[in-house]
Amino acid sequence: ENNMGSVPNGADYYQAGNTLYINGNTPITISATDGGSGVAATGYSIDGGAYSPYAAPFTLNPLADGHHTISYRSVDNVLNKEAEKTITVTMDKTPPVSAITASDPLIGGMTNTVSPNTRFYLTAADNLSGVKTILYQIDGSGWSTYTGSFNLTTSATHTIGYKSVDNLGNEEAGKALSVKVIVIDVTKAVSLEPIVLAGGWEHEHKAQSAIANLTSILSSSGMSYYIPQSEDEFKEHLRAGQYNTYLMLDLEEQHLSEELRSAVHYG
Repeated sequence: ENNMGSVPNGADYYQAGNTLYINGNTPITISATDGGSGVAATGYSIDGGAYSPYAAPFTLNPLADGHHTISYRSVDNVLNKEAEKTITVTMDKTPPVSAITASDPLIGGMTNTVSPNTRFYLTAADNLSGVKTILYQIDGSGWSTYTGSFNLTTSATHTIGYKSVDNLGNEEAGKALSVKVIVIDVTKAVSLEPIVLAGGWEHEHKAQSAIANLTSILSSSGMSYYIPQSEDEFKEHLRAGQYNTYLMLDLEEQHLSEELRSAVHYG
């Protein structure tokens, strides 16, 4: 009777449904018993190749990732040959691949500027045994298990380290992202600085010339001004009451529309 111990206790393996995953360090053992004359020899074959005598546990480390079939059988001391048996394993020697994203755009190869409200997200993918754990660290501190998005609140340049491990213990080399956290304190207040709203229409050339003269005077006086791009925008700002000082250039009052007169009067 010949039995193949799929993996000894403590070895790296992962069973998912009917699929047995192993890595390059997983020892494969074959045991055989015979109640009569005793076992004379045990042999094994990999992926349909020639049989080799089994003497001690072996690994499949030289083989590529993917499915492999191990065939094995024994013969006793009176030359009774066992029927061939097989076991299929899936080799996984490749670590997962992790990635970092954020609620703000990140540009690789540089120190990204973020805020305390920026959330960081880690993901990882593994094509075979699957991702077991995603780990991260801040500024070289100990590794922590990633369980959800996080943010950085201290105003400084920080390094986020991250990596992942699959279900066979294949560990990804650590990656790093450098970010600069900027904390901005905003104090809201009402500006008392007068702003002149200047506009002129009908005779466009004359209006431009007059506005140019006006803005020159305002600039030399240290006053701020804004020039709307159209009569409609002028009326919109006038009615909104967002400017402390209003000034309209009336080039030819007889051509001023009734709608604009109303806007000026009631704005």
